[in-house]
Amino acid sequence: FDGTTLQRLSGTGTQCDFHNLQISNPQGLEVTLPVEVTIAGNLTIDKRSTQDTHLTLGAKRWKLAGILQNDGGYATTAPAALQLVGSTVESQLRGSGKYGSLEIANPAGARTEEDMHLRGVLSLVAGRLSIGRHLLRVERGGTITGASETRYIATDASLPRGIVYELSQGDTHVLFPLGTGTTYTPATLTFDGGYPAAMGNVRIANVAERFNIVDECAQKVLNFHWEVESNLQAATGSLSFSCPLSYKASNMTLNSSAPVRFQSGVWAQ
Repeated sequence: FDGTTLQRLSGTGTQCDFHNLQISNPQGLEVTLPVEVTIAGNLTIDKRSTQDTHLTLGAKRWKLAGILQNDGGYATTAPAALQLVGSTVESQLRGSGKYGSLEIANPAGARTEEDMHLRGVLSLVAGRLSIGRHLLRVERGGTITGASETRYIATDASLPRGIVYELSQGDTHVLFPLGTGTTYTPATLTFDGGYPAAMGNVRIANVAERFNIVDECAQKVLNFHWEVESNLQAATGSLSFSCPLSYKASNMTLNSSAPVRFQSGVWAQ
């Protein structure tokens, strides 16, 4: 699709299949088909203008078996979503375009090579989404569903940027379904009575190493920590974190804190 004015794909057929599909129109492609769309090969969304949406899906799911090259961005209207399918090979996500709703339905998972900007629902149906050291930004109104010990957002856990959530007024429970290549290490942010403002964001990243703790305390802490960065209005709530017991240091006692504090830029007893 390489026209110069907005193109539309519609009809009354009972099936719509493509091998490879490329959208190169600077004004984009708008789809209103009454059936699901299946792409057996790759989907390429070029960026040919300053607008952040070059493909608008209708109300039906799209199934993609190949690579997504998302430079121009796509948008969805519920219940539509772009579903990544497969069985033995990871789905590949490339490009810096924005994402509408996305379903990970490939048991082998999916991997991104860029930061991701999600403005819809990320549904973890089967497999993990591996983001490495990249950032997953969940824009206001977006969300992540379906997380479990086998379905989560996997970082490289060494120098990760993690997940940043843009908060909405009234948010009460925000899950950061983070993990490593092998373990689920989520964080949960809860607001008492709901987040009171229309603006704000929180970033959390999981790091598979302990803080630079000194002396005897080095063996009394988790060999794991979470990075938290926030830009919030005044609110009351709590943060909780979870990881396997295998990260427990040799002399760490559960339900007991090591006597350390962060002072003048360093951790000390």
